Amino acid sequence: HLEERLHAALVASAKEHGRNFQDLQVRYAVNQRASVFIGQQLMLKSPCVRSVETLKKIRVFLDPFRAYARRNLKGAKMFWQYSP
Repeated sequence: HLEERLHAALVASAKEHGRNFQDLQVRYAVNQRASVFIGQQLMLKSPCVRSVETLKKIRVFLDPFRAYARRNLKGAKMFWQYSP
């Protein structure tokens, strides 16, 4: 899944740069279009979290909204942004 691949890529990148992944202060957040609630062009941003497991829980929680967006945005792209 995305979370596992993201974590593996971050660990590999940290190792490649001679850093320890646990020493980095990586945070994750999910940005989700929220047109169903507050109109177009506005984004709902999740709280920043430090673990991939918590990120996964947030993504699972937002799945119904992603499904709504896929059905009703007719070809518009959904962007999931992750920032360290």
